[in-house]
Amino acid sequence: MKKKEKLPPGLPLSFSPQGELLACYGPHPEVWKATGYGTVFTARRAGKKEILFGSLLSLSEGGITRLFTKPNAAPGSWRDVSAYLLERLNAFPPMVALPPDLVSEYLYGAYAFSKGSPPELFGYLNILKPPPGNADDWRRRLVGPGGLTPGGLVRVILENPRPADMPKGKEVIIITRIKVSLGAGNGPKVARRLLRRRIPPLFESMGRRGEEMVLEWVRPYPAELPKSPAGHKLTALFASQNTESITLRTFVGNRQGMGEIAFTDEQAQIEAMTLSRASVLLAVLLAATEDLKPTVTSTTWESLRKLIGETWRWAEDYQNF
Repeated sequence: MKKKEKLPPGLPLSFSPQGELLACYGPHPEVWKATGYGTVFTARRAGKKEILFGSLLSLSEGGITRLFTKPNAAPGSWRDVSAYLLERLNAFPPMVALPPDLVSEYLYGAYAFSKGSPPELFGYLNILKPPPGNADDWRRRLVGPGGLTPGGLVRVILENPRPADMPKGKEVIIITRIKVSLGAGNGPKVARRLLRRRIPPLFESMGRRGEEMVLEWVRPYPAELPKSPAGHKLTALFASQNTESITLRTFVGNRQGMGEIAFTDEQAQIEAMTLSRASVLLAVLLAATEDLKPTVTSTTWESLRKLIGETWRWAEDYQNF
């Protein structure tokens, strides 16, 4: 590497896996298969210090979206950092403890999937041993036939690329619907659990829709934006001077609706207009039902470009939740 090239703060290129592996988290497999979102977090002992490494992964945003490292963390720091990442589901893609070899497949596969990744980025990944093969093999095992990512999800992402001039903080709209089996009689119980949440994402009951009990994920929004009557949803389009640049927002009373979960007696159906929002809703639902052993039974994806014929549309992405 030329001397004039500078790396962002983090692990040196010469770093290689060594020291006790203290923590190893990767994308929640079910959430990844439905949305292509996840977080990698690892920690190794380095003498009296710890080396912490994290990476946010999103196939719809190109693979690896953000890195964070701390080479000289105090002993025990990994516990605080992992707890923070696990709790803030509305800010960081979901993660779970996984075997290092599997986490490595996600991490290096996302690197290989990333378009135009700088070569120096590779030096930040090797806190975990690379999987077998080369970058083509890593990419194939992540997004190829029989890989970790369903073909339908890969296809809809590739068919709806992020426009080069899309403003920061926006995301291509891909309407995502996920059905989760909860077991007979458990639907209303899970709905009540979500309504009792006291940290974001927060939910508001929208009442009944036929046989379904509907909850909406809500957040505050600026006072100047339009409001809808309490208990009702209003969907509005915001167009810029370029009429192909449209933001879709949903309002619930004096808050913004981010997606819904509709419960029947034994099933929950998630509906969100972007992959990142769907990842939050699914992660929260799975965390709230761990004792019930829920099963994701189906996921479908649809783009507004296909439904309405617009060139492209966008919505707020993960960083704006």
